[in-house]
Amino acid sequence: MNLELLDPFQQEEVPDIINSNLEDGGSVITCAFNRRGDYVAGGCVDGRCLVWDFETTGIIREFDGHEDKVTSISWSRDSNFILSSSKDKNCIVWNTISEQQVCKLKFDTPIKFACFHPKKKTLILVCPQKHLPILVDISPLDKGEKEIRTLVEIDRVEVAAKTDYLACFSRYGEKIYFGSSKGNIYVYDLNKHKSIDSLKVNAGNSTIKNIHISKKGKDLLVNSSDRQIRVFTIEDNGKIEQQNKFQDPVNQIQWVQCCFSPNADLVIGASDTKPYKIYIWDKEDGNLMRILEGSQNSLVDLAWHPFRREIITVPKNDPIDVWVTTYQENWSAFAPDFQELEENIEYIERENEFDIINESQLNQLKQPKEPEDDDEDEEIDVCNIQRIIYNSDSDSEDEEIFFIPVKPDVMQNNHESYSPQHSTVPMDTLSELNDSS
Repeated sequence: MNLELLDPFQQEEVPDIINSNLEDGGSVITCAFNRRGDYVAGGCVDGRCLVWDFETTGIIREFDGHEDKVTSISWSRDSNFILSSSKDKNCIVWNTISEQQVCKLKFDTPIKFACFHPKKKTLILVCPQKHLPILVDISPLDKGEKEIRTLVEIDRVEVAAKTDYLACFSRYGEKIYFGSSKGNIYVYDLNKHKSIDSLKVNAGNSTIKNIHISKKGKDLLVNSSDRQIRVFTIEDNGKIEQQNKFQDPVNQIQWVQCCFSPNADLVIGASDTKPYKIYIWDKEDGNLMRILEGSQNSLVDLAWHPFRREIITVPKNDPIDVWVTTYQENWSAFAPDFQELEENIEYIERENEFDIINESQLNQLKQPKEPEDDDEDEEIDVCNIQRIIYNSDSDSEDEEIFFIPVKPDVMQNNHESYSPQHSTVPMDTLSELNDSS
């Protein structure tokens, strides 16, 4: 798909039909797109991590290193690495090119969530169970060291230590937004090493179930156990203010997962009902635009494509569904004289419509026309890659991966289980990681 052909000012349409499924998705419980949307990574209940080519819907990578179900999965900015967390108390960084394990970190409690820093892939944010978020720096590992920085500067009077937390980075990674199982949201500044804002979601102790930041970094989406999804506006100083909230006033259902559309104009929430349902709201006015009904099983996760109007949903014990937008064909937009027919009509040909063309007219048609400009003399650059402005989410010039090479026998390989107690790193792989970051 040519991203330059997308109109950024076109009104966003809503996906409304399941077009295809991703292969072998029956055991997947969490999913994530890479930054370009070319690949989908999924974590399975049996500890495996799978990578699909989104165009062909085929599996191109399979990583086996966890002993329990995968709780979260995250891509590095250049798509060269995948971070997976699990209930087996481990976080593993995988190399998508070499299919090797870069490092494995062991913690004291099961991991609820982990993700890469949006700019530095040597920094990992980890949310262990019953513990404050931890910022892990894996860059010193090539020297035989391991540095783990815990956010201990947060005021212990405000933040309870034995509480579950879910966190996410700001757009450029200078701040961390995390919510607790007691219904509090905190804003932590990594440069100042202190909490700069905190607020209570509601009067009760509603657990924060999901927390996401928009692609442009201006909005924060929070799903809590009080059956409401809230949108917060992020100010220039990093503080947040509630803008809108969404709920089902009739059924009062719980929301399993939520996310923004690519331009953050829409908010979607997934219900825990059978069959699962997807609610799509307008972020500004809060109007419910559409309700999508899926398979008979409940939903465990979903994600919106970074650029397309497509959604992937992960039903329990079912393959991953791909929701797309149905378009009404309008051929008159390409040919003004095109007429759409509602029924068959008899066509009467003109008298000379199919007459044989004489040789003089045929020779005129064969003669090449003289070029009107000098476009043929223009040199075409086939070596350098031109950045697509619509595909860029920052002003950085970092290198992006464009494809992951596929091995014909990738599904026949029996990957050995890898279970060291602490991190082990191939030095050549880690040196490449440090140089690129």
